Amino acid sequence: AAQDLVARRGTPQLVIVDLKLPDSNGLPTLQAVKDLAPAAKIVVFSAIDDDETAQATQLMGAQSFISKSAVIRSFATELRRMLEAANLQTSKG
Repeated sequence: AAQDLVARRGTPQLVIVDLKLPDSNGLPTLQAVKDLAPAAKIVVFSAIDDDETAQATQLMGAQSFISKSAVIRSFATELRRMLEAANLQTSKG
């Protein structure tokens, strides 16, 4: 599928890779992307949340590793902050 897309649209400049998908899993996925689009910048966005995996992806050429759980925690923190602010405004009114 990715090969067909590259053939139709050309080599991408940026690729976001998830390491745990139904049709691909782990670091071989990253290697396949590197093989298909060696000049592309790669961001790994994954539920795999350990330093060893993050370091391995960067050693393999990914420019960034973003943990899905970190994003979810940040999102939840921001929602709490907004709800607390809304509660303060409501109680003042």
